[in-house]
Amino acid sequence: MYEQVMQLFHQVDIVIKTAAVADYRPVKIMDQKIKKKTGPFSVDMERTVDILGSLGQNKNRQFLVGFAAETENIKQYGKKKLDSKNLDAIVLNDVSRNDIGFDADHNEVIFMTKSGSEHAIPQASKKDIADQLIKLIDEEIGKG
Repeated sequence: MYEQVMQLFHQVDIVIKTAAVADYRPVKIMDQKIKKKTGPFSVDMERTVDILGSLGQNKNRQFLVGFAAETENIKQYGKKKLDSKNLDAIVLNDVSRNDIGFDADHNEVIFMTKSGSEHAIPQASKKDIADQLIKLIDEEIGKG
């Protein structure tokens, strides 16, 4: 995915990067099934390439939106990610709640921009949230 995203990045105006494919992967890939044995089992993992961070380092004219799934200090961690990855905006998700986010039909998010604006989007269907996010992105681009 990294290679494809980086190859096409220069052709786009907006990137909305909703989630990492995986933050870690196994260090060693097995050719065959690992047979069950007695005792504990562990898998050594290594970090994957940070696609969103790479996009932020390589952007020139693109409007880059990331997502942050957090369980605490949502705005603080979101702002840190917004700055460290050179994003134009970030969508903050509180994934500690059972009624929104993962495994739920609805969500409730905060749209935070590099320019300092924040828009709380109250609980709604994920389609309605997406529609509102597109409108906010369009408004933010229109300011520039």
